[in-house]
Amino acid sequence: MLYGLADSLVVLVGGFLLLPLYTAALTQQEFGSYVAVRTNLELLTYLLHFGLISAVSRLYFDYRLRGDGQAYIVSMALWFPVQLLLVGIFLLGAGNWIWGQLSPGVAVFPNILFVFGIAAANFYFSLTSATLRAEQRVTLFVAVQLAAVAVLVGAAFFLLVGEQLGLYGLMGALFASAAAGALALPLAVRGGARLRLDPEHVRHSLRYALPIVAGLMSFFILNRISILILQRHLPVADIALYGLAQQIALIIAVVAAAFGKAIQPILFSAEPERLPALMRQTMAIYVLALSGIASLILLFGVDIIALIAPANYRAAHPVMLVLVTAAFVYALTLASDTAVLCMRKPGASAAITASGAALSAILSLILIPRWGLIGGAAASLIASMVLAAAADQMARRLTGFGNLVSALAGFAVVGATAVVANCIYGLGVSEATALAIRCALAIIVIAGHLAFLLKFMRAPNDRHADAS
Repeated sequence: MLYGLADSLVVLVGGFLLLPLYTAALTQQEFGSYVAVRTNLELLTYLLHFGLISAVSRLYFDYRLRGDGQAYIVSMALWFPVQLLLVGIFLLGAGNWIWGQLSPGVAVFPNILFVFGIAAANFYFSLTSATLRAEQRVTLFVAVQLAAVAVLVGAAFFLLVGEQLGLYGLMGALFASAAAGALALPLAVRGGARLRLDPEHVRHSLRYALPIVAGLMSFFILNRISILILQRHLPVADIALYGLAQQIALIIAVVAAAFGKAIQPILFSAEPERLPALMRQTMAIYVLALSGIASLILLFGVDIIALIAPANYRAAHPVMLVLVTAAFVYALTLASDTAVLCMRKPGASAAITASGAALSAILSLILIPRWGLIGGAAASLIASMVLAAAADQMARRLTGFGNLVSALAGFAVVGATAVVANCIYGLGVSEATALAIRCALAIIVIAGHLAFLLKFMRAPNDRHADAS
């Protein structure tokens, strides 16, 4: 549990809790540029890391059984500069053109250098975290995560507030945080490991990582392609509104990831005959809890935006409603993914995700030129709905487990809350009256969810085993 909390803290601080500082210290144009640069950073990270961190998280245990675990980590650390050099040479020749295609409204230099440096440092930071997690060195793991967060907060305040360096100051703070985590790698590698690169370690990892890269790219297209397409149709200042809404929706993703990390080990270790009943009860509680959190974010979305950003960002509210709903729908795929992984059939899930990514790209190309920011958010929502439905049917066919009833109930609650929140926003009443209405509805939402949650937690497992 501590691992998940530490990971979530890093994501929340960098992606959400520091947003008031970012939006106050940066102009809307600069914040829009940051959203574009951050998207390019995510893309380069997936390509540059080439799925090796996921490979390490799985293969390390195999090598540790042979007494070769530390040597394996050293091999990965020594191999990465080779990948770094190859990608660097490629970017020297084509980086300017590629950046122009991805983000035509954002300067190439020095942003591409920041992106390259942060992605490189993040590899060693991630390698450190993966090693400490695998060895269950929880104290050092948490200490490294907290140190990276502290460096990010301190550097952000110094460079943005003290030095007033704007976008470049923010990118510098992100690099400092990643570098702080990367420098802890020697602490993760126990003494006695030789500085030797084993070619077999590299070959094995690259073969294992290849399908992972395809999955990561599908995830990127599904969740980020809209930002790339929006940049070709709207000014960078409008991208800031979409980016802010997307960061608020990130709360749903963080909660879902933390829940998954907490319950998946329990489900993976369950006896096969108990798994269906345990899955139904656990996922019903998951959908219920997540729909409650999403509903509260939707109800108070306008207040959240007012709290973390200047008044000119209020226009992000309609986009936020759609993106939070889309994030909730996408999070529903945790149930089907977990069921498939329990049955050792991950390939089927990857195929569904790739199909959803293709649909998201097609819808973005169609909807964004017509409806701009709302079109991009709608493309994500529709693609997530199709993906969730297809994933549920796949899980039902392969494993006999389906989560459609609770998923539809959760979606009905969240969708209705989004509509109501938008209606309250457009009533034209005073802010105090609107807040009172939202608070009254929040009490109803919380009471209803708690009542159903207690019901699910008290129900015997065999009751859920018989339900369909």
